[in-house]
Amino acid sequence: MVMKKDLRTRLVSFFGSRGMKAVCIILLQLLCVPTVWAQVTEEDLDTTELFKWNPPTIEGKCEQQNIRLNIKQPYKLIRSRGYIPCQLPCDTKECIFRHIIAQSDASIVHQDKDCELYLKTSIRSGNSRDDLTPLPTGGKINMNIYGYIKSDLKWQVDKMCKVAEPCEVDEIKMLLTDYPASLAKQYFNADYMLMYPIDTKQQECRDKFTRARCVVIGKDYRYVFMYFFLTDDNAKDLNKYLAQLKGMIWFN
Repeated sequence: MVMKKDLRTRLVSFFGSRGMKAVCIILLQLLCVPTVWAQVTEEDLDTTELFKWNPPTIEGKCEQQNIRLNIKQPYKLIRSRGYIPCQLPCDTKECIFRHIIAQSDASIVHQDKDCELYLKTSIRSGNSRDDLTPLPTGGKINMNIYGYIKSDLKWQVDKMCKVAEPCEVDEIKMLLTDYPASLAKQYFNADYMLMYPIDTKQQECRDKFTRARCVVIGKDYRYVFMYFFLTDDNAKDLNKYLAQLKGMIWFN
């Protein structure tokens, strides 16, 4: 009886103390936080400046850089913005294909379902960080693309930074297929069109895609990386798939 009375006394003392008042205040604050956040609307968040330099969609990026994008048959634009991890179509975390998809700005699929394209574009720039070099065939090339190419090729990346040093560019060029400038202009009004294979390390994405090729097109500081996912059977048809994209991406 004495113990019960003593416990009762302590409880009464606690509930009437400053400690209990502090607990009540904390609980009240926690209850009010969701209410405050619920009152925040999209109008309160100014996304204009946020997306001004880097629009969230491929259409916005292209419009910003005066690149015409008009995807039509036999292709279909199935996603016009980048992916977040839970949305990636590939679940295998160590998959090379998954890594490419995660870095892309949009995805396109061919009507035969055996060819998928993932696009990655430049953003509006024109500042001093763009290393523009004249091409022998006319126009200019943004030398920054060689850093991305070097990363894709995994060329000394483990031991060196991903930025391609001037002394490395000539060696990287030896690994690329350089399409005729006339073809680049005919297909995309671009100044150059380069192609290189992606080492997929004999992986198979979604029990289907085993080969990957990247085609880079560009004009002045602007560029578009087009990653083709192919199968063993249709890898030889890359040029056919490329030709069918004619006019769908156009550098004005």
